[in-house]
Amino acid sequence: MKKWLCFLLILTTFVSAASDISTLYRQGGKAYAEKNYDKAIQLYQQAVSKLEAKGEKSFDLLYNLGCANFRKGDLASARLYFEQAKRIRPLDFSVNRNLKILKSRLTDKIKTPATGMLEKTYRHIYQSIPYPLLTGLLLFFWALVFIFTSLLISGRFPKKPLYYGLGISIVLLLLTFGLTNSRAGELSRREAVVFQPEVEVFSEPTTASSLLFRIHPGTLVHIEGEDSGYIHIALPDGMNGWARKQSFKTIQ
Repeated sequence: MKKWLCFLLILTTFVSAASDISTLYRQGGKAYAEKNYDKAIQLYQQAVSKLEAKGEKSFDLLYNLGCANFRKGDLASARLYFEQAKRIRPLDFSVNRNLKILKSRLTDKIKTPATGMLEKTYRHIYQSIPYPLLTGLLLFFWALVFIFTSLLISGRFPKKPLYYGLGISIVLLLLTFGLTNSRAGELSRREAVVFQPEVEVFSEPTTASSLLFRIHPGTLVHIEGEDSGYIHIALPDGMNGWARKQSFKTIQ
């Protein structure tokens, strides 16, 4: 009886939390439609916080937060939320279109090196498959390799079809491993968005070193290291240096 009671309490709590998030989402959408962007941002952020407490993320919430901040004119916050949403759905047309528009309005016009057709195709493949599905396929092909290997070792079955099955399983395993590893690398890369009016970038993690260049709100940087309150940043065009960590917000 006690076990059933605990289960019902957990289920009730889960349903209640989901209902709260859904309510906040609807209220945020209503505020956005009324052009009350500050209220919409507040409601969406509350919903995001509740989801994060459960270890979850929502593309729609992050995307809507990006849109609300963009409408408000806060390009740095809009970039932060759009980039977070893009990590969930890298090929989503709306988020990529909005990011393109947003970047055209930033102070810093940073060119991204062109990529070859082969690299674009490979990236499109692993970005189009949800990461949980990729990891599931990886485990599945590992299991197939183990099964075919075990059957071959047992010596109780015809070897020719087992060799075929093992060979195909190994090829699919290696392919899936490469795709999964590439997608995991995208999800784990350390990036941040500039949130200060102007950020000075130095040759060393100290203001006593040479000033290399300046960057402005909304610019996305790759984080390569950290030292004494500074982070070592790199831009897509290859420029790099050290800047104060407090000037940035990291993409989760």
